[in-house]
Amino acid sequence: MIRMVKGRQALGESDVVGKYVLRDQGYHWAALGKPVVVTSISGSRAYVEEERGSWNEEDKRWYLTGEGDRHPAGHINLSTVRCICDTAEEVNTVIETSRLADREFRELLDKAISRLAALDGTTAVPTNKGP
Repeated sequence: MIRMVKGRQALGESDVVGKYVLRDQGYHWAALGKPVVVTSISGSRAYVEEERGSWNEEDKRWYLTGEGDRHPAGHINLSTVRCICDTAEEVNTVIETSRLADREFRELLDKAISRLAALDGTTAVPTNKGP
């Protein structure tokens, strides 16, 4: 199951140990990434392992399979966890949805910038006067 973590929810061992967690990527939208598997927690820290993904030549991206080699990757602060997944397939779904959100956000931003740029050199007055 995919579980989104809102705000500063208290996360315990049963919430995260043995599960994939994803963190906020710090963009202007809710992009999630950097998946790791939590091996243990101590206080506010989660000790994690990174799992090697499988390269898909057609999509030109990495996918987690749940069977890749894992190696210790230090620790993260539990407060940075924004999503918890039980399976690699769920992680791939969250990352793909984040990629789509990124694409949509950039398209909307480009459209807004173009709309403003189109006003250059005009004397037109907007017809929607507001309240």
